[in-house]
Amino acid sequence: MGRPNHQGTSNLRGGAYRVLKDAYVRASLRLARPVSREIHDDVSRIVERHTNRQMRHTHAVARESYRQVEALVGLYSTLGFTLPLPPMRGYALSPDAAVEIVRLIHESRPSTILELGSGVSTLITAYALRRFGGGRVISLEHDAAWHEIATGYIVEHDLSDYAEVRYAPLEEIEIQGHPWKWYDPSALQGIDSVDMLVVDGPPRSTQPLARYPALPLVGHLLTHEAMIVLDDTVREDERSIIRIWDSESGPFRIEEFAAEKGLTVMRR
Repeated sequence: MGRPNHQGTSNLRGGAYRVLKDAYVRASLRLARPVSREIHDDVSRIVERHTNRQMRHTHAVARESYRQVEALVGLYSTLGFTLPLPPMRGYALSPDAAVEIVRLIHESRPSTILELGSGVSTLITAYALRRFGGGRVISLEHDAAWHEIATGYIVEHDLSDYAEVRYAPLEEIEIQGHPWKWYDPSALQGIDSVDMLVVDGPPRSTQPLARYPALPLVGHLLTHEAMIVLDDTVREDERSIIRIWDSESGPFRIEEFAAEKGLTVMRR
């Protein structure tokens, strides 16, 4: 017998393999196409939603920044600051809230303002008092280092005739049988009456409802026409404090301003 012709068999097998392989690839592509479109559509929708959210967020931030810049320009124009102000927003007072406080000072012309928590708000209040005919702001500050900084601001801006920052460390004080941490009451010595109470401290990290003690402990100093200005009233703690004050010491006329962090004014 002669040797078998393996070359022909090999060529046959190679051709069949290529045909099968091409058919497999074409079938795979046909199967993959719909899946790829579906995945593409899902990814496109996710990207579009994310992009829209980012654009809305960016537009909101831009609008808010414009509002704050607009308010800051108004403050500089109205009050004529002699030196640049310390940074605002964040933990500090926002320009839009400062504008409302200046407006309240212009309308009511308070003689004595008691401020709980010091900083750029103390400066702006002092400038407003000087601009609109006089008065004095006394600010209580629990942090020793910040007390020195805030006092330095007052001196640098030549506002010592209109503002004073008193060091008042937080102490445990009992109100209706409940212990609270609040400013050392001895810092209130020499204050006979208060026409405006601005509540921007203690920090909320001090305790729940950290700013509640202000009215129970200072209420006896408020004149009949006095107003209470509470900052940060977008927060639930501050909103709860408003309800409690109104229940315990009200009724009050309550006016809310659409400031960046919320600002509420309470009057009898």
